[in-house]
Amino acid sequence: MRDVDAIYMEMFRRLRLFGVTNTLTFTQFLSIVGCFADFDALLTVYEGQCDELELKTIGTTEDKGAIRETLELSIVGIARPLAGHFFEAKNMEVYEKLKCTHAMLSSMRDSELLSFGKNLITICTENPLALTATNITPAKVTALSDANTAFKTIGPEPQTNIKNKSGKIKVKNATRKKLVSLIRIRMTNAMYGLTGINDAILADFLNIIKLVHTGIRHIKTGETTVVKSFQLLSSTTNATISDGMINVPELEMTIKCRKDGSSANAVLPIKTFTISAMAFGYEVYSAQVVITDIDYEIITIIMVPVS
Repeated sequence: MRDVDAIYMEMFRRLRLFGVTNTLTFTQFLSIVGCFADFDALLTVYEGQCDELELKTIGTTEDKGAIRETLELSIVGIARPLAGHFFEAKNMEVYEKLKCTHAMLSSMRDSELLSFGKNLITICTENPLALTATNITPAKVTALSDANTAFKTIGPEPQTNIKNKSGKIKVKNATRKKLVSLIRIRMTNAMYGLTGINDAILADFLNIIKLVHTGIRHIKTGETTVVKSFQLLSSTTNATISDGMINVPELEMTIKCRKDGSSANAVLPIKTFTISAMAFGYEVYSAQVVITDIDYEIITIIMVPVS
């Protein structure tokens, strides 16, 4: 299974288990029961499509996954402390080369992972003082080199004997997209529409939904993300402002408020952003906002009416 599919599959199966675990709770809510039934049927199709693409792969070795995992862990164990060292030293050129997470490495092709490992070994060789400062022993560097060599020895990524492989990948990706859409729109709306449901169950559901939004971004960028909501309030009446809009230029993201003044959830990395907010009849708001690690926090923005 491809790395992206593996991450989605983990999330999908968690959601399936969530539905099974709470079957009795949901029996009185037909909309949720229907959502989970359709979701389970579609997930079964997706599992079959992933299995077909994976099981017909030739040229693999049984221990390839374990050897790759060893290499990934070895890289993370050295690259992350070194990245912190060079960041503090304000050497951003080397820092950018070292910045990584285990999830990010897992998403790389074999050749990309080998190249990253090779470059890391070179950085270690050229910066012995940095190794000393971060307590990275020569044995760790040797272990990294051995892991890189062992993974390279396995050979290139396997060839496949799948007929019409590209077409089947497109069909699989389309199924995955349908699953995500079902979760993000239909299932989420049904869950939010429930009354009298246990708060803990709803919180568990929201945490799973968050994986839909954050999983791929975390793989691609290595950033930890959280879900936030924005609310615009009038400085004169303290009332919520409907139909407002919040822009995050750095992410090329626009967040639209609902008619009740609340916003749709936005997934943001934990860092400081300059944001702007606009609403009819109010001055444009612009300021820096610190995104903390608290999930589902409501960020209130005070808007001043146009004089």
